[in-house]
Amino acid sequence: MLIQGVGGALAPMSTAQSAATSAYTSTPAPPMSSGELNDAFMQLLLAELQNQDPLNPVEDTEFISQLTQLNMLQAMEQLNYTMGIYTVSSSLMQGTALIGRTVEALDANGETITGVVTAVSLVNGIIMLELGETSVPLGAVLSIREAETHD
Repeated sequence: MLIQGVGGALAPMSTAQSAATSAYTSTPAPPMSSGELNDAFMQLLLAELQNQDPLNPVEDTEFISQLTQLNMLQAMEQLNYTMGIYTVSSSLMQGTALIGRTVEALDANGETITGVVTAVSLVNGIIMLELGETSVPLGAVLSIREAETHD
């Protein structure tokens, strides 16, 4: 079974697109721990209290607002981290589904190569398919078909 039409979405990338893709697919760094974030907030709060104008002190509601914003930031960082892990896992599953299938892809020189996917790896945040002695990024796949069997 031949699958066509993948090449339009995964056509060769420009340098800018390639950099953006590798930045997007890189394994995410874990967010700051709750303790680190709270320590940083307390240091900022202490500095603000030490340097505030005694004739115009900061209101309690402003501190509560800042603490709420800090908690929201922490939750967003955790969500971003989790989504990054999910994206990498999803891409790995897509790659492993291709093991044993014949793919046509573009190599590093822009040449079209065809081979059976024998392994999948994660290199610098990019999913790589092993086609014999050659590795190609998952995003360079142009077509996929069942591996040919020789009886």
